[in-house]
Amino acid sequence: MRLTPSPVQQDIAESTAEYLAKEFSISRVRDAALADRESVIDDQTWRRWAELGFLSLGLPDSVGGLGLGLVEEFLVVDQLGRHLTPGPTVSSIVAAHVAHEAGDDELSSAICAGDARVGLRVGAIGYDVEVGRLALSVTRSGAELSPVVEASALKSIDPATRVSRITVGDIVARAAGDSMQLRLWVLQSAMLTGVAEAALEQSTAYAKIRHQFGQPIGAFQAVKHRCADMAVRCYVSSAQLHLAAVAVEERWADARFQSAAALTLALDAARTNVKVNVQNHGGIGFTDEHDAGLIVKRATTLAAAVGAEADRLDAMTAPNLSIPR
Repeated sequence: MRLTPSPVQQDIAESTAEYLAKEFSISRVRDAALADRESVIDDQTWRRWAELGFLSLGLPDSVGGLGLGLVEEFLVVDQLGRHLTPGPTVSSIVAAHVAHEAGDDELSSAICAGDARVGLRVGAIGYDVEVGRLALSVTRSGAELSPVVEASALKSIDPATRVSRITVGDIVARAAGDSMQLRLWVLQSAMLTGVAEAALEQSTAYAKIRHQFGQPIGAFQAVKHRCADMAVRCYVSSAQLHLAAVAVEERWADARFQSAAALTLALDAARTNVKVNVQNHGGIGFTDEHDAGLIVKRATTLAAAVGAEADRLDAMTAPNLSIPR
């Protein structure tokens, strides 16, 4: 059992970060979000992500996957969150697993290849869904893939996330049990942790270059301590996230508890860090033109897409804590 990334896993995370910094910067996220089209991510970019393995890391090679695991998946998703990368990546990753478990390897392969995108459905609300494509719905009893037959656009606080009220058709693939919910929780935790890390990085960078009274504002205890607290939230969230990924992958008895704890800590880290980031930037942080506001909007939308907290609270108040040795 390894609770820190291996050198190979670290290389995966670093190469993802390098690609996103070069090819999909936050300025490009803004441009894509403001473009008047149904999908924020164009087909060419989506297929490029599929070629890089973003969608297929944890799937077997029989369906076009790389045969790795949930740890590698969350390390990539963490970087997507850190760079505010839009698109239904998390739901598509989980959907590929659902299709594979349901025995529909043709659909799983299509998702891994970037030929089929899958948005997320939470109740009657769809995130990054499109009519004619599939939506993923996940509960404790199972995960389902259904075609979207109607979608009425809703106003989204995050311009890079399309939100709709949707109607779906008959189920085309289903995986029973809570394994897909736990995988989704881990990957949503990774995305939220990445957003919290983005806020931390932005605050610490600004604290070094913004001067008041002849010195960087990072020299003042009020700012220094806020940044330190942001770093602690990220560290705690990341550590619990890695533990949860291992617990789910190795099917620990308390995997549900660990995954719920990871999502709870990630939500707190993201929500708190993005607010503190705005405070650290002062007046400029409140303007719509500054990226601090974009990070707040992303965190808010990701938190909404997590859905009701009843399942997480149940998992955390009645856990089985028999961790294997």
